[in-house]
Amino acid sequence: MISKSEIALLKSLRLNKYRKIEKKFLVEGKNIVCEAIKKDSIIVKIFYTSKFNYQNDELVNLLKNKYESTEISEKEMNKISPTKSPSGIAALCNLPPKKLNAKTNTSWLYLDCVSDPGNLGTLLRSACWFGINQVALSKDSVDPYNPKVVRSGMGAHFYLSIQVKTNIDFFDKNKFTILGGDINNGEKIKLKTFKKNWVLVLGNEAHGISDIVKEKIDKKISIKKLGAGDSLNVSTSGSILMYLLTKDQ
Repeated sequence: MISKSEIALLKSLRLNKYRKIEKKFLVEGKNIVCEAIKKDSIIVKIFYTSKFNYQNDELVNLLKNKYESTEISEKEMNKISPTKSPSGIAALCNLPPKKLNAKTNTSWLYLDCVSDPGNLGTLLRSACWFGINQVALSKDSVDPYNPKVVRSGMGAHFYLSIQVKTNIDFFDKNKFTILGGDINNGEKIKLKTFKKNWVLVLGNEAHGISDIVKEKIDKKISIKKLGAGDSLNVSTSGSILMYLLTKDQ
């Protein structure tokens, strides 16, 4: 059974303000919940409907044995879920602690004022795929635990260390090679040059990399255009650049 106060709490987590206060976020959907299970220390409570239980009884039994779990009605799931057509399962999760450490990994992704939740989620998913496990966001980027970002990330959040409101000076002071993704005047990537201590900077969808961040960039890199078109979407270009930077590692 779920109380009215619990429903109100779960609904409030759609807003960044309350995610910060409660230090929690909600994930919805079978695939994302299954990814969360692999990092089970993050899970606080599971919610599922009777229909989902009937269709996925083995999974639900596993979850009930490991976590506090509650069966709720379809109406209640519709209330707490940030999606229009909930799949029937959701998990309340703790926000991971934020610890900015230059020694944890030598390759980073830095997102400068990326504002679209879908783009951010896709970039997190790509970073996870290519083994870039440290991601930093500037103060004006969209919140990485926004429900749309979490859905688009498809479980990537559970494998990444994500830092928010990070100043580019952190990388400058720690002697990283700062690479700026740029559609113009970029250099051909020489992979051997960037084996250690690099950060790939991607800018805002409409305005690109901000002037303050541009001043810190050591090298601009771009993707050669073979056909037509004005530019690539930031999540597409970022994914290609991440592949090129990591393919020989």
